[in-house]
Amino acid sequence: MPPVILDTVSTVVGAIPSPYGLFKALVGVLAITSTAPDLKKPAVATHGWEIKLGLDPNGALKGGRPTHELLHAFSLEADPETRSYSYYDTAVQDLREAGWAIRMRHKEGRDLEATYKKRYTVGPEGLQAALELARDEGFDKRATARYGAEVDWTYSKKTLSFTLKKKWSAKGHHGTSLPDDDTGRHLLLKYMPDELHDWGKKHWGDRIMATTRQHGPVTSNVWKGKWAGTVVKLEVLPIKNAEGTGHETIVELSFGADSEAKATSLRDKALSQMKAAGWLLTHDVLKTRLVLERY
Repeated sequence: MPPVILDTVSTVVGAIPSPYGLFKALVGVLAITSTAPDLKKPAVATHGWEIKLGLDPNGALKGGRPTHELLHAFSLEADPETRSYSYYDTAVQDLREAGWAIRMRHKEGRDLEATYKKRYTVGPEGLQAALELARDEGFDKRATARYGAEVDWTYSKKTLSFTLKKKWSAKGHHGTSLPDDDTGRHLLLKYMPDELHDWGKKHWGDRIMATTRQHGPVTSNVWKGKWAGTVVKLEVLPIKNAEGTGHETIVELSFGADSEAKATSLRDKALSQMKAAGWLLTHDVLKTRLVLERY
C-alpha cells in the first residue's frame, strides 16, 4: 500500500500547475477579456444632420426683411411665420454649463411648446467619441424613440444634440404670447424628462429648475422655402445688443439632411452661394447663449 499512496500523491502534485503556469494562464484570460467586445453596451444613437449658417444682416436684409435677391435665391415664401420664445436657466447658467438648453416657444396659431435639449460638443476626437459619451450618459439608440437626435453643423463647429418636445394648448395666449415666469417654470417642471430630473445626481434637475428664471422673450420671423430639393428656413431675430442700448439682428439659414454626405454637399453649395452674394458670416452666432446673457 505505501507505494500506491506515494504514486497517488505524485500524480496529484504533478497535476498542480507551477506558479509560472498559473501566471501564464492569468495573463491569457486578461488578454482575452481586454480584446473581447463589450456586449453589454447598447448601440450609439442614430441621427440626422442640421446645417445652420449665419448671414450678414447688412447685405441680406432690407427693412428687416430678406432682400428680393435672397428670397429668390432660396425660393422663400413671401410671408413669414412669427414665433416667440424664452430660455430658462439660473443666474449662473447651471443648465447651460451641464449641456442642457430649456426653451418655451409659441408659434402663431400653434400650441405652446417646451423643448428639452442636451448638447455634446464634437471635439478633436470626432463625432464617434461624442456619440459614445452620449451613450454612456443614457442617450443611446434606444433614447431616439423619444428624443430627436441630430448633428448641428454651423460655420465652424459641430454639436450633437438630443431634443425632446412637449406640447399643450395655447388657450388664453393670443398671438405668440408666452406664460409668465412662474407659470412657465411650473410647466417645464411638470413635463421635465427623467434624464434631466436626475442628471448627475438624484433630483438635480428639479432643484436647478426651481431656481431658474425666464430669459426673454424674443420674437422672430421665419421664412420657409425649397432649395436644392430641401426645405430651408430663414430666421430673422432682433435681439438686445451687448450694451443694452439698442438691438442687433441675427439672420440664420437652416436646413436638414439625412446623411453626412448629403449634409456636406448641401452645406458646401450654400456656403459657395452665400459667399458669392456677399451674405455669408464667417463666424458662428450662438442664439441660445446670447439670449441667456442679454435677457
